[in-house]
Amino acid sequence: KDKRPIDSRKVEVVLNDASGNKVSSKELMTNEFGSVAGEFVLPQGGLLGNYEIQIKSDKYSNSTWFDVAEYKRPTFEVTFDKIEKTYSFGEEVTVKGYARNFSGVNLQNTKVSYTIKGNRFSFWRYLGDETFSMQGEAVTTDDGSFEIRFTPEAGDLPEGIFTRNNIQQFTVTAEVSDANNETQKGTFSFNVGDVSMLVNLTMPSKIEKSDKSIKLKIDAVNLNGIDIKTSGTYNIYVLDKNDSIATQVGEGSFTVGEQVELLSVLQKLESGKYRVKLSAKDDKGKAVEDEKNVLLFSYNDKKPPIETNEWLVEKNKTFSESNPAEIILGVSSSDVNILYEIRSKDKMFERKRLILSNENKTFTIPYKAEYGEGVH
Repeated sequence: KDKRPIDSRKVEVVLNDASGNKVSSKELMTNEFGSVAGEFVLPQGGLLGNYEIQIKSDKYSNSTWFDVAEYKRPTFEVTFDKIEKTYSFGEEVTVKGYARNFSGVNLQNTKVSYTIKGNRFSFWRYLGDETFSMQGEAVTTDDGSFEIRFTPEAGDLPEGIFTRNNIQQFTVTAEVSDANNETQKGTFSFNVGDVSMLVNLTMPSKIEKSDKSIKLKIDAVNLNGIDIKTSGTYNIYVLDKNDSIATQVGEGSFTVGEQVELLSVLQKLESGKYRVKLSAKDDKGKAVEDEKNVLLFSYNDKKPPIETNEWLVEKNKTFSESNPAEIILGVSSSDVNILYEIRSKDKMFERKRLILSNENKTFTIPYKAEYGEGVH
């Protein structure tokens, strides 16, 4: 599809209420970015419920919905004390919260319904799976406070997670209703781990070994997400076809920050797939680790760096009269039939077939005015 913005297009924007009746409408003109902007004022005393904004032109139509509800200013809130202590798995945690009126009056002897959920956690990547869930009730005291106690357990790390350290984030949600049936919620999250800090290697998944713009960085944070200074060691391993470790090919030391030495070591290795493992120790002497895979390659490689028949590298995809586009295609098998085409949205410029055998081939595409705004 043509994704270019459509400017100077007249559109009608209609506001419909929860019963589907038109409340108001406007005629607007798209700008150079293909967008419009406007506003509606909801009528006093109008219906509550699901409203629709519909936009229509001579060719297109689309809608979005939003809820209209009666606004009630809250009279109280649910808050939590920060947890200053670092907890370990198997140790009882106490979370203290408060239900207090904005006028300073405490909600006394009031039921608190709460849920606690735990998830695998990293500051740098999503780990997903839920590890813990419970619910219960508490009662506020004379000063409006309440306490929630539970014991987080470590459990087993699932396969496939690139870390040996077990960090979990626990989220406590407390719900309180006052005598007037007003209900408010408060949420508080904190981390528990088998170590007191985390290290992370920021590294692209693919590195072209002559690329001068590549930067590697190692960070370390405590369980509250505060940057800390630390040092440690790294090891580099060659990976086989199944991403299992084959042999060690490098090692060294690091301090947090940009990793010039590590990048230099990687850029000198043969093209292929590698794993970099970091190791450090927290303030209790416990091992803290991180690991990342990286695919190293060169524009000058004679064949793909890994076994594949779909090795494709966009060496230069922006071209001009003085700067041709360059695409590298590689296969690992013998006698692979390739269909090569250059085409735009609605026109074929070039088409041919060729056979590749365990090799890379660079396609150099000179600029032609007939290509217009681009080809693929």
